[in-house]
Amino acid sequence: MESGFTTYKDIFDVVIIPLTLALLAIFFPAIKSWHIRRRFKNLILRELKEIKPYPLTKEDNQKAWFFHIKKQCIHKLIFQNPTENRDFILSLPPDLVYYISNLWDPENEKDPKATQWKHYLKEIKNYFDDEKLNTVYTQWEKLIDEYQAIETIK
Repeated sequence: MESGFTTYKDIFDVVIIPLTLALLAIFFPAIKSWHIRRRFKNLILRELKEIKPYPLTKEDNQKAWFFHIKKQCIHKLIFQNPTENRDFILSLPPDLVYYISNLWDPENEKDPKATQWKHYLKEIKNYFDDEKLNTVYTQWEKLIDEYQAIETIK
């Protein structure tokens, strides 16, 4: 019995090209989602590296530690609108979502010791394991300790 394929071109036209297109159609959404997640995680890391306190030391006119946050982060805006970004947020690693959403919790600003802010920033630092993020964490820790020392004196 003859297969009907006389050349390699026939095999490509009938089997390989349709199979390749079908596999591409099946896996393209997953590949695209993976790429978007990777880019967003890189954005989070970049923004957190740049979120060092400004100024680095306590000033007399500053009332609390959170006034030293001068940068506006895009990832913060995305996490502040979870209903609009639900599917995307749920596609991220659960630990990262938990730490980031709790880092930007408005209740953190009411904590003069910044216990939660430092905890979640430390967890994010450990998650990414990045040297520059370690430096940023150390700067925040030093600044918050300055505010705590003044609160202790009062």
